[in-house]
Amino acid sequence: MLKKIIKSISLEFPDPTLEQAFKQEQIKNYLNYMRFSILIGALIYISFTLLDQIITPDVAYTARLTRIIVISIIFFPIFISTFFKKFHQYIYIFLVIIIISTAASIIFIMYISHSNYAHLHFAGIILVFFYSYTFSHLLFKFVNISSIVIWTIYTIYAIGKFNTNHVLFLIDTSFLLGSFIASVYAGYSLEQFSRLNFIALKELKEEKDKLKLASFIDYLTKLYNRRYMEIRLKEAINLYQREKIPISILFIDLDNFKIINDNYGHDFGDIVLKQIAITMNTVLRDKDIVFRYGGDEFCILLFNTDLNQSLQIGRRILNQLKNIKYINQHPVTLSFSGGGLTLNPKIKTVNDIIKKADNLLYKAKKQGKATLLTENL
Repeated sequence: MLKKIIKSISLEFPDPTLEQAFKQEQIKNYLNYMRFSILIGALIYISFTLLDQIITPDVAYTARLTRIIVISIIFFPIFISTFFKKFHQYIYIFLVIIIISTAASIIFIMYISHSNYAHLHFAGIILVFFYSYTFSHLLFKFVNISSIVIWTIYTIYAIGKFNTNHVLFLIDTSFLLGSFIASVYAGYSLEQFSRLNFIALKELKEEKDKLKLASFIDYLTKLYNRRYMEIRLKEAINLYQREKIPISILFIDLDNFKIINDNYGHDFGDIVLKQIAITMNTVLRDKDIVFRYGGDEFCILLFNTDLNQSLQIGRRILNQLKNIKYINQHPVTLSFSGGGLTLNPKIKTVNDIIKKADNLLYKAKKQGKATLLTENL
């Protein structure tokens, strides 16, 4: 099922956003591994200087100089660049440059040498293919680009070098082609597994997020519950302490809700609670958050809102509820008593907010119905 979202040949995700997320995840997870692979690749590449003395003794000095140049201007700068975040977006292109430069320099050494054993350096190209498709963690698409360039260079070399020795050309090319096919298969399989694993983990995270969100939602009103309220109030305290932006909180308790339940039943009471939740959300701004604090109690978190503004918002909600005269053809009288407060440096915990809010609610109830009190903490 997962394979359907991956292009069978290129291994890219059809969704560009998903493809970009995968690339970033690969860099994040394998950046240190990529650095290590660059170092190992450089060590293996430079170690072939010893073989140059045996296989291509006539150009040993030039071969050594070529390898030193590639290490100095390709491997080393790219390795250093991986420690700078602004270059991370180019890491795949840098690896392509390393791979092509390495293979091209090997073919160059083979080409300029007149040694009968020079062609044996094709083993180095085999290592390049194996390295690029497996060890480098370069994306399959980029490795294929590298391979096309390498095969093009090798073909040009072979046409000029093996025009009189077709048997040797066939032997070398057969070994090279066989190794290339094996490397392609290995690289394809590894990246396909990585992509399928990426999708599986992404879907698992999404499911966990859904379950986590469900644990924060009140099943009846679809508002956030008290558990989530305590989390967001704690975050609000931290935000205020850092940024000193005005943050206000309203706690409201419905008036005479018990009478509604007694007269029409708890099922109708549930319908009323749902309607109240809808009404509050229509009045509130997108940035405001409303929670079901208890049975008929609610909490509203208001960002960038001072005490006077929170009082205005509370009154708008109260007026909207008073305008509701009927629900499911039953006459209703809706109002609430509430307490509003705004944060200041004295607030340290969520309990500080709740204690003050409870005190304000108690005073509001004593003063009568449809009363909204506010007080600085």
